[in-house]
Amino acid sequence: MNPGRRQLFAYWHVSAAALDAALAAVRRWQDELRSNHPALVVGLLIRRDADQAQATAMETYAVNGGAGFAGIDAELERQIVELGDAATAANRTGPRHVEVFDVVPRALP
Repeated sequence: MNPGRRQLFAYWHVSAAALDAALAAVRRWQDELRSNHPALVVGLLIRRDADQAQATAMETYAVNGGAGFAGIDAELERQIVELGDAATAANRTGPRHVEVFDVVPRALP
């Protein structure tokens, strides 16, 4: 699979009391990451739990590159995992999970 087609998703839990601080910290870190990787497209989603006491944050990472673009290579993935863990550590209520998915092309071989 072409590594330029890879997308990363990271999710973690945060208490409602720490939500604003957590989201601000992640946005600052994602902005810094994007300044070093201009083709990187980042997203941040939030799902509040039914009782509103906790939320699940979801970070998304993809590459907007042309043909032949290397995509999210091993070094960028390492940065997303390690630096993201550090950026969210103060506000998480548990571990941060990073999943890697490959985009399925419209026409399968």
